[in-house]
Amino acid sequence: MRALKKDKAKEKFQCLPSKSVTLHQNLMNSEFARRSKTDIKSKYLKRHNSIPKRVITNRLSYGCSSLMYACQQGDIAEVLERLHTKPNQIRIRDRRNKSALHYCAIQGITSSNVLVAAASIVVAAPELLESVDEDGFTPLHLAVIQGNLAMVNLLLANKADVNAVDKEGHSVVHWATVCGEVAALRAVLAADANIAIPDINGGSPLHYAAQMCGAVYDGKLCQTNSSKLAMEILEILLSHPQCNVDVQDKDGRQPLLWAASAGSAKAITALVKAGARIESADKLV
Repeated sequence: MRALKKDKAKEKFQCLPSKSVTLHQNLMNSEFARRSKTDIKSKYLKRHNSIPKRVITNRLSYGCSSLMYACQQGDIAEVLERLHTKPNQIRIRDRRNKSALHYCAIQGITSSNVLVAAASIVVAAPELLESVDEDGFTPLHLAVIQGNLAMVNLLLANKADVNAVDKEGHSVVHWATVCGEVAALRAVLAADANIAIPDINGGSPLHYAAQMCGAVYDGKLCQTNSSKLAMEILEILLSHPQCNVDVQDKDGRQPLLWAASAGSAKAITALVKAGARIESADKLV
């Protein structure tokens, strides 16, 4: 969600989540987009989830250990072999400060082998549950972004910090909201995730949920389906005991104003029914 130069983005390591990028497009006209041109999701999700062959042959130059590569490939036999013969590899980080557990969590497709690899790593080095990469992403952040519910549940079962935030202040609730991952959102909320954590610009998950009601989620077949998904997420947050419908960002904007800027009448109606003040105004008024 922060601005990055294109050439810097191209340098990012290739072993990253596989979803296509649409968050930047979704929020191009949002209040938050006025502050940034490129977002973290764009930076991470525009890359293919597998390492290209040219990178595999030179993976050590990227700081990627054989254990990390085995985790990404779901090669459980190799993972167990490395943990047994080279246990020190488990604490090695790559050039982007990712741990082996990040490489497990980064997978978008649920694989029993990857889950076993992740569980083995957690048992051997539980401190990696809280490891953060250069953007402040924990393995749980990446699993939520990918919508990998099995991995999310595995990490939560092993006491991953459900309220960890990245360097932009985004929690897993933020990411589940903007990525349209309903199942992951319900899972982290069931684990007592705080829905009121603001990002560095004061934007709460409720702000983003209101905004997304006027956007199109990636991979949805039509605007109608995307709108239904966005409204479902908004209703989930509105029904939460911690919900403050008039929470303000740093510019004094409430979720109602974010919904209005997105042109979503349904979101506006839902927020008003939940008690939002219709006389809401930002600090510039």
